[in-house]
Amino acid sequence: RSQAMTICRSNFNFTANNCLFTNNKEIETCRNGGAIMLQYSGDNKVRFVDCDFTKNISWNVGGVIVHRAGVVYFEDCEFKGNKAGDNSGWCSGVYHINDAKTKGVFTNCTIENNSVSKGGGGAFCNMEAGTLEMTNCTFKNNSATGDEPNNQGTPPEGAVIRMQKGNPTLTLNGCVFENNTSINGAGAIAVESGTLKITSSTGAAG
Repeated sequence: RSQAMTICRSNFNFTANNCLFTNNKEIETCRNGGAIMLQYSGDNKVRFVDCDFTKNISWNVGGVIVHRAGVVYFEDCEFKGNKAGDNSGWCSGVYHINDAKTKGVFTNCTIENNSVSKGGGGAFCNMEAGTLEMTNCTFKNNSATGDEPNNQGTPPEGAVIRMQKGNPTLTLNGCVFENNTSINGAGAIAVESGTLKITSSTGAAG
């Protein structure tokens, strides 16, 4: 394993400001994210401000981040050229939610040229009733390029975001989607379950 960071402590404040996370790689099938694993609870204030996440790779899910509990904020960050699926990855080239008590908030972020090799969610995957909120974000040239793993079928993938299992929630406000592609359908967002709220955004349907 070679993540740059793991945060598992509860009830604390943490801010990463103007940091670069690049060329990190999760090489085992433990699904902890290419660069960062987050799993905590309590009154935490975890923030990443003006950070760049580039060329990080996960073996399975979460090319940059796997988030299993708590709340995290990303402000004015860039996510470029990250990938899930170094071997058999099936979801989330950037950020993977995998718990109902999890919330990710992205504001003024650029998400570009990220990919997943199987399944879907070229950039994001929201599962198990997690919450994902995005405001004034730009999604460009992200891709989902393969089928479901293990011959489990080929539901709509979502080049940018995939929502599945439980009752996840996705809120988009003032976001722009451009030139995102998926082999099996849903160029931008694939909703298999959950609640989707879109306001003042363009390209989310294509």
